[in-house]
Amino acid sequence: MNNNSSTLIRLQLSGCNLDSKDVNRIARLIKKNKVMHSLDLSTSALDSARETRALSNAIKSHPELKFVNLSNTGLGDDKSVLKAVLSGVCNVESLILEENQLGDDGLALIADFIKSNDVVTVLSLADNGIEGKKKCEVLANAMKKNNTIQELSIGSQKIDIRPFLASKKVTDALAHLDLGGSNLRSAGSKQITAFLKKNPPLSSLNVSVVDIEDIVFVLYNHLPLM
Repeated sequence: MNNNSSTLIRLQLSGCNLDSKDVNRIARLIKKNKVMHSLDLSTSALDSARETRALSNAIKSHPELKFVNLSNTGLGDDKSVLKAVLSGVCNVESLILEENQLGDDGLALIADFIKSNDVVTVLSLADNGIEGKKKCEVLANAMKKNNTIQELSIGSQKIDIRPFLASKKVTDALAHLDLGGSNLRSAGSKQITAFLKKNPPLSSLNVSVVDIEDIVFVLYNHLPLM
């Protein structure tokens, strides 16, 4: 890999279960490379703040890296590791942080990142244990401060969608909302269709495998025919 590292434009190491030493080597590789635009390290072990900072610094200084996937890397286990990651992905356009089981501290860091970042346009936080009205309000309030995120995935968890549906301001830029696999209350279908009516920027909605009643009936009766 060393011989070709400078010409790699996509590096996908998903499922390789890299440890902290491997992550440090990847950081060094990224520093040598000036053309990479996609990095997938999902399932790697980001359990060392020191090694993670090295990776974070390499990502931050890279001139072309626009897609980073750090799903299922244990980011929810250590606040210092997540903080290091978020400091380095500030210039990334597509950020995937699924399956990290964010606690209250982790969610607070994500919320601060959303409020202050004006580069990320695609953000996936699916399957992170974000459930209950309080946690969802933290995320929804952060989204109100963001004008650049166009695609948001928050599915595969017991999400309380009401804070997102309560205000049009949440979707000033949002064009795609992914709630797939979520366990929504039975009234969710009516809330979603009302949300669609007052939010014309939203052009794509994923409610696949969602536990809500009468979604097809309500969509049919409340949305204008194409």
